[in-house]
Amino acid sequence: MLTISGLVVTGLLEREVEVQSDGVEDIVHYVSLPRRDDGSNEKKNQLRLAMKPDYLLDHDGPGQTKPGTEVFCLRMSVIQEGSSDHMISLVLKRASESPGRLERIGTVILRQNPPPIDPVGELFQDAEQRTMAII
Repeated sequence: MLTISGLVVTGLLEREVEVQSDGVEDIVHYVSLPRRDDGSNEKKNQLRLAMKPDYLLDHDGPGQTKPGTEVFCLRMSVIQEGSSDHMISLVLKRASESPGRLERIGTVILRQNPPPIDPVGELFQDAEQRTMAII
């Protein structure tokens, strides 16, 4: 178990099937987060970020994570790669077999070219500082 503190935002897991030009279907997972209300329609009030899952989230079994699951983005680090900055955040969900603990299901990586990337930006402007136990 790892106990870690950092900025955290809460969102929902979403899933889409995207069809490539050659007919191949790809499953893409997103983290959907609320934006500050600017009076426009509801779709624009959602920040939707593609995530890189750590495993097949749709696979039947104890690790299955369905769309609509509450997830947490924990800001981890900013790295510079070439002429771009990358901000890496862990995507976590509540651990079903360990109450009060979370498990990692993927990452969200935001890229800014040219640097620097805003470490708060739109993603973490309403974040709260939390301490989390990750298994």
